[in-house]
Amino acid sequence: MVLSGIVGVVVAPFQIGMAILAGEMLPVDRVASACGLMSFAQAIGNIIGPPVIGFIYDNHKDHVIIFFITAIGYLMSGISCWISGCLYAKRKTNIGI
Repeated sequence: MVLSGIVGVVVAPFQIGMAILAGEMLPVDRVASACGLMSFAQAIGNIIGPPVIGFIYDNHKDHVIIFFITAIGYLMSGISCWISGCLYAKRKTNIGI
């Protein structure tokens, strides 16, 4: 229960941060649609993820593989966020904002 609580506290700011970052990187008229698309992508992952992970566990009977898949997903997400932040900062300095 403690770990579930920690995960909830760590993941909850994502929804708030998503809107803040979308507002920073996009024009005001596109923030709502961007947040909607990001929520849609998250929902697809929430729908597809558990059955896929269950299938992997049923075939391999090992939780370690699932943890590695999750870690790779978080790592790829962090790298993509870092790259998009670098590209945005570069674009922002080139425009002179």
